[in-house]
Amino acid sequence: MTEDALAALYPPFGLRVTAGDITLRVLRDSDLPSYAELISSPLFADENAHHVFDWWTKAPPASAA
Repeated sequence: MTEDALAALYPPFGLRVTAGDITLRVLRDSDLPSYAELISSPLFADENAHHVFDWWTKAPPASAA
């Protein structure tokens, strides 16, 4: 299915927000392999850096499991 056909069926697929060289758009099925690769790699090069959030480095409480 083409991008135009998807946008005709579900208008958010036609929405793009661009600022400079960055474009935001709806995640598509064809994006999933790249997305899976991205989220399987470490988010921060140094997890002890000052800009890393506390919730990232701490284990969730036992009640959340």
